[in-house]
Amino acid sequence: MNNALSDCIDKIEKSVKSNWNKLTPYYFEPNKLEGGTFKELLKTNEEAILGEGFEKKDNQELPNYKFSNFNFTDPVELKENKKIVKGVPEFAVEYAGRVFVFANEVNRNKFTSKPR
Repeated sequence: MNNALSDCIDKIEKSVKSNWNKLTPYYFEPNKLEGGTFKELLKTNEEAILGEGFEKKDNQELPNYKFSNFNFTDPVELKENKKIVKGVPEFAVEYAGRVFVFANEVNRNKFTSKPR
């Protein structure tokens, strides 16, 4: 790779990293999930990925959601009270392609109002 291209790539990477927190709210919105079990929470919402009115093509595989790095732990409870409390599927949110679970509706609402 030549120097000019390498410098350009470095500048773009630095710009994205320094502005990521400013960009994130415009690209990702928390979405409440409907699911009866933890396994059902990982199923992809086709309409959310494809957009309203679109259909998936023949044999098109859509990605499934993944749990956040917190797995089954309520991140609000961990941050605010320093307690490890297991979330429940009833209070789940998808954010940036990851599933977050919360112990109660109050914690879920705190997260959805300010997910970072």
